[in-house]
Amino acid sequence: MISRGQRVAHRRYGEGKVTEKRHGGYEVMVHFDSELKLWLRTSELRAISDRPKTPQNTLLEETEAILDRIMGSEFQKSREMKRPERVKAAQLKSRASNDPELRDARLAIEAFRLGIVPEHAVRDWTVGRDLEVGKIKKWLGDASSGSLVLEGAYGSGKSHALAVLSAEALDQKWAVASVGIDPTDAPAGFPKRVYRHAVRTLRVPIGDEVIGFDDLLERLCAMDAGPIADHVIWNRVHELWNGKPKLRPHILAYLKGRPTKRRLAGLPNLPDHTTAANVYCYILSGLSVWITESFNIQGMLMLIDEAEMSRTTRYTYEWSRGVNFFNGLGWMADDDDVLE
Repeated sequence: MISRGQRVAHRRYGEGKVTEKRHGGYEVMVHFDSELKLWLRTSELRAISDRPKTPQNTLLEETEAILDRIMGSEFQKSREMKRPERVKAAQLKSRASNDPELRDARLAIEAFRLGIVPEHAVRDWTVGRDLEVGKIKKWLGDASSGSLVLEGAYGSGKSHALAVLSAEALDQKWAVASVGIDPTDAPAGFPKRVYRHAVRTLRVPIGDEVIGFDDLLERLCAMDAGPIADHVIWNRVHELWNGKPKLRPHILAYLKGRPTKRRLAGLPNLPDHTTAANVYCYILSGLSVWITESFNIQGMLMLIDEAEMSRTTRYTYEWSRGVNFFNGLGWMADDDDVLE
């Protein structure tokens, strides 16, 4: 059985590390070395041990090996015939595996091998989209514009544009949460599942660092609860976090949409119903206000990719309720009077 924290290999995606498990361990979340993150069946994976770290195992050699696999044996033969005398390992000491330039280059090659753009350098690899990127930046800098829809055919670059937007938003001091609509894991018709992904991917720029949800909650609860004093859920979370420290793991599980055996007094159950869009819009809007006023950042940006997958449903009502959820998020972003 593959365990959390174990390194694994996939015949298509390469090597990575298991970070989460579900369905009794039959599926795992793998963070691949290429920065791709996927839920996969354990039957598709092969457990491997950590590669030994030797002076000869430089990123230069690893990158050449990757290129050999991409281009095939003929490329490997031609490279060996034309390559000048190899530089000895001792001369490459200054460019060991911790060299950030080599690491970034290798990550880029791995990402391109999988047909994606490396997130850590997405703006450096964005070409020919000046008009679209300019419109995105203009929208991001306009406080009066609440929501934005990116439309385009399959493969036209919508996901890439969202990746650019995410990087730009973090630089401009926006909290960013990213959700990919997935009919099997995060269908739009079930708001709790979308919310769960949003919380897990939330990144907040504070000072010179970018923190995730766990660290964020700890910092928020150490501050004054003024911004959420009238919020039913977040104000109670603040009280329990500071008043009963032993409950903190259960509070985190509750807020991440995970099951918890401990009843949290004063907090409502978070339903996994198609009709619960109002609950999760309320939670997300309250969190946005709390973050914005506590850390003096621009606001919270929620990026929803693959929204067209919302039409892939088991029952017809799931589509209409998914649209209802999107409407609620849009109304919040636009501060629409309908919410009154």
